[in-house]
Amino acid sequence: MKRTAGLTLIELMVVIAIAAIAMTSLAVRGFARDDGDRSLLRLRQLLALAAERAEIGGAAIAVDFEPGGYRFLRLDTRGQWLPPTGESALVEPRLEPDLHWRGLEVGGVAVPLRLVFAGQMPDFVLRVATTTAEVKLVGRPNGSVVLLAAAEATP
Repeated sequence: MKRTAGLTLIELMVVIAIAAIAMTSLAVRGFARDDGDRSLLRLRQLLALAAERAEIGGAAIAVDFEPGGYRFLRLDTRGQWLPPTGESALVEPRLEPDLHWRGLEVGGVAVPLRLVFAGQMPDFVLRVATTTAEVKLVGRPNGSVVLLAAAEATP
């Protein structure tokens, strides 16, 4: 019996199985990277929001960066840091197991992992590691928060 050019059913099934495994592994890696990127973008937006709320509302807002996440606090009239109240994106603590805090500098000085917004946004650099990269979140007194690769110089 002479074989014609082409694939047998078994060969075709093996090729499809290999392609499916390759696509699945690429998709899983891509989703993990997307989650870290989304977490960093969400953090950047929430830091800008906290700075804006502190400036407009006249009450200090802090961010505590803790293992596995971060949370926002407000300074009450008795000088105590309490969780914010009301309907706000800042109320609930954020669980971010893919973000690892590497350090915080305010005005060029290393400080503990608490960032305080009181009036104008402080000049800060927050170093964060994800599963795929290390980045910097840079805040400036003009209210901007930018995301930079760790190797980039701060503007």
